[in-house]
Amino acid sequence: MSKSKLKRWDEIYSRVKNIKAPVVVEVGVDNGKLSKQLLIKHPGLILYMVDWWQQPPKDSSYAKSDASIVTKNKEYFIKTYENCKAIANQYKKRCMILRGESAEMAGNIPDGSLDLVFIDADHSYEGCRHDNIAWLPKVKKGGWIGGHDYAHPDQGEVKRAVDELYGKEIVLGENRCWFHKVK
Repeated sequence: MSKSKLKRWDEIYSRVKNIKAPVVVEVGVDNGKLSKQLLIKHPGLILYMVDWWQQPPKDSSYAKSDASIVTKNKEYFIKTYENCKAIANQYKKRCMILRGESAEMAGNIPDGSLDLVFIDADHSYEGCRHDNIAWLPKVKKGGWIGGHDYAHPDQGEVKRAVDELYGKEIVLGENRCWFHKVK
């Protein structure tokens, strides 16, 4: 596959493909499309789907960000959550849902236990920074933390938060993905 055709799941898969049973967290799952593709591509992958599947509070930094998902209605979030429950049910032994606020859900995961965390949730500067700070300790040394919408012109301030946290120690991938290898 030519590099320009890579999808987010290809970027993630390329970082865990040589691990027999990688443990991965997707933060900000939306409809579960990325989750399902990861589960299909890697038959040993164990996945935690983390989202709250609801509109952000109107006074939150996320609601004030430019992220397109904040404009979705209640019915949209009900439908996407039901879709994700169906995916988790299809991959019962390898896929778990953690429904709630991202940083709070990070408290359910032991430090140093994850091979990769992919963050595509709150695109505000404050939210992205908060998610990264909460999830970084959960990643093993040699593992990856990354996300989506780096430098996207109308998806919040992911770039600013990521650059402040990791500086030049990021790898940019296709489809506005970014990754940082944990040392």
